[in-house]
Amino acid sequence: MNNLKVSFENNQAERGIRIIIIQQKIEGDLRKPDGVDVFCRIRGYISTLIKNKMPDISSLHSAIEDVPPLP
Repeated sequence: MNNLKVSFENNQAERGIRIIIIQQKIEGDLRKPDGVDVFCRIRGYISTLIKNKMPDISSLHSAIEDVPPLP
């Protein structure tokens, strides 16, 4: 309980799941297995970039060019 960097709640994990639910309401495309896989991969990559405090747009651009940035 001395480490203040550790959150007392599980909101971060719940936010990660909530984005999928919202996406399902907006588009019906996630009902297909391929759509879910692509969405989850991209969303997970963006989430990791944000957690590592890396620039998300330029990092996505680099990943598309097959030169993904390393944290």
